[in-house]
Amino acid sequence: MRALGYMAGAFAAVAAGLQAGKVWDLKGALLVTIVIVAAAITLMGQLFGLWNNLRRRTRATLEQDVRTYLFAMYIKVLEDAKVAPSSLGFAAYELRRRWVWQLPHKGANGKITWPWRRVLSRLDRHRATERIDTSRTVWTPGKGIIGLCVRDGRMIYADVKDLWAPLVGCTPEQWAAADEGTRMGFTHTEFKRRAAKAAVVWAMPIIRDRSNGQPEVIGCVALDGPPGALAKLEPPRAKTQRHLGDASSAIANRLRR
Repeated sequence: MRALGYMAGAFAAVAAGLQAGKVWDLKGALLVTIVIVAAAITLMGQLFGLWNNLRRRTRATLEQDVRTYLFAMYIKVLEDAKVAPSSLGFAAYELRRRWVWQLPHKGANGKITWPWRRVLSRLDRHRATERIDTSRTVWTPGKGIIGLCVRDGRMIYADVKDLWAPLVGCTPEQWAAADEGTRMGFTHTEFKRRAAKAAVVWAMPIIRDRSNGQPEVIGCVALDGPPGALAKLEPPRAKTQRHLGDASSAIANRLRR
């Protein structure tokens, strides 16, 4: 909109110059139309800029609040599970519709995936320093532990590296024959790209009530730890589920504002 505003202003200036030089004789309805369109586009560009700045400030405040809730969860999990701080990561995702810059392609479920779709948009993330994941995976409902958590609306956790170990080096046919809980919505190509980065992942859905009283999954909170860390996070004494639930409830209330 700003670019259109600049173009409209430039066009109006050129038109005025041409008229002053008697190169272009602007009269009546044409002149009025040019002036009104240029003014309207310029005004819309300015209003869009103001709205965008407000949206950015609102989003920044939201992300800061989410980071506060997640960091409180992180500290509690560290205290109970006795894992190294550098080995534990955390994140929160919000379910949103977004344009993803990918050509339409066939997903792991055999259906065509279109650019405009529901994705898990990251609200905040803290990467474990021992595992820097630089993949550009687009997380969607049904993909990965966090995607399954959102799709099914329930807490899910697994040591993904241990789960995938028997399939390392498998063929596309062998991958397709594996059960859905093992494939987790990944294609064979995505599996090969992520197999070496697999870790323990624990996800809890973020749920809010609709106006009709029915629950709605709007995202998830996730923890990720190094392979083998499930034994420290899973026992009742670790209270991991409760800490994830507390963070999930706090973020759901924040997103409700």
